[in-house]
Amino acid sequence: MISLRKQRGVKNNRNSLLVTGTVSPEALIQFVFNTNCFRSKDIGSLNTKDTFSIYNYLCSLLVYSIKHLKSDVPVIVLIDAAKIPIKALRLILKACQNVLAFRSKQVVIAQPDSFFVQQKLSLDILLESYDFKTTLCSKNKLWKYVNVADLADAFTPSFNNWNDIRKGFEEHFKQSPPRTEPSQIPTLNRLLQKGCSILIELSHPAEGKYLRVFEENDPLGKLVKEEKENSSEPIYDEAIPLQRDSKPEGSELDDSETVLAASKTKTFSSSDKTTVSPPPIKELPESIAKLLEEQKEAIHELLKWISTAGLAWLDSLEEVGESIDEARQLEKQHRSLSSRTEAVIDQAAEISEVVEFLIREGSIHSTICEPLKELSNELANAVYDFRQRVKQQSLIRENSLRLHEAVTEFYNESDALLKALCNEIRPMEETNCQTEMNELDKNIAVVEDRFEVANEICTVFENLLNEDGEKRKDDRKFIKEQLSLITERRKRCHELLDLHKLKLQQMIQLQHAENDQKQKSEKHILE
Repeated sequence: MISLRKQRGVKNNRNSLLVTGTVSPEALIQFVFNTNCFRSKDIGSLNTKDTFSIYNYLCSLLVYSIKHLKSDVPVIVLIDAAKIPIKALRLILKACQNVLAFRSKQVVIAQPDSFFVQQKLSLDILLESYDFKTTLCSKNKLWKYVNVADLADAFTPSFNNWNDIRKGFEEHFKQSPPRTEPSQIPTLNRLLQKGCSILIELSHPAEGKYLRVFEENDPLGKLVKEEKENSSEPIYDEAIPLQRDSKPEGSELDDSETVLAASKTKTFSSSDKTTVSPPPIKELPESIAKLLEEQKEAIHELLKWISTAGLAWLDSLEEVGESIDEARQLEKQHRSLSSRTEAVIDQAAEISEVVEFLIREGSIHSTICEPLKELSNELANAVYDFRQRVKQQSLIRENSLRLHEAVTEFYNESDALLKALCNEIRPMEETNCQTEMNELDKNIAVVEDRFEVANEICTVFENLLNEDGEKRKDDRKFIKEQLSLITERRKRCHELLDLHKLKLQQMIQLQHAENDQKQKSEKHILE
């Protein structure tokens, strides 16, 4: 078997998105940056205040992370560069250079989709000099550089197997001078650890995972600002409910907002204990009121799609597939679902932008903004959970397709071998017999190689499905049947091969006997 391994060629299906369960010899630090994590920051020279604050924060994160890893294990850093500017990436690499210069084995950068940005990023990396190796690769080729089992979103969408170490870092960061204003640094969404793998997820300062500010000259932002400028009164009065006797008689009211609140209290109160109630939504400017209603309707529509059509679509693609054609069809449908999911995520992000902007810039009363904010958060959580399920299913689909491809390749190679073995052996010269035996040895080596790949994929895929318990009982049974069939086919190939080689050897022996008899006859005649 060792000699067969040395003779193997390039195999397309050997490496796939499979979790083999092996322990990675290196530690892994993963940086995940949500959309606009470094938005509105003049990321550049370390002389600027904001940039230096972010740099110190990144260094603190790395220092705290390596304290939780073994000191004698090299570190691989994985950076998701799809949603951050190049200047921010350069700042992250500087932090890695400062903290991990002697421990970092490699920095893997998941490159953005834009070809122009990829080329510019490659040039920037070439111009810089680091003590570690930097590698650009697409997300679907990360398995070449890191163990897929260590990735955060591979099979643990709920992060049940990860330990939260964020609180410890926050205490550590507060105690470590110099202190940095929270508004100057990104928000730490997650700091998790599982074995030798650490996940660091950052987002825009003081905002959630889908929240972003408006672009310059954004038409929606202009609309809200124009409504505020044209209105002589605020859209909603946030005056605190006052009682008549809440302030001593004769005292001066210097604050204009307090005067307005007191005047409205005197007008609308019917008794000493009567408080000011917020104006109804109809008093809003028409464009703002319409915008609020549109956001509510859009949120309800997305929530309805996720809970009904989206989940039904997702559940319909849960099967492994009984043939390679069915597996390819399921894979094609899953890609459509993934595209639709990304579109829903973009819609949810835009809705969250509008909601946050209205709450921040529109002076909306808490009786309106709180339910709207809760509804927006509910949508963000629903979209996030649904996306994680789609990601998890994508691995099932990829592994299912790999399984059928490996099994099909084994059947193709074994069919060719069996066809050759079933041919009737005709009398031939000894050299031809030896050539045929050598050819059969090569064919059986290829069959063994295909069987080993298929067997490995079946075993690992079955272990993956075991995580879902009884839900995947039928799928595991199907995989066991496939493994049993290819095992029986392999056994049949070896039996026929041994029989065929025996016949060839007997033919060679017969030829030797005939040659010996012929030589004896000739010698006898000569005598």
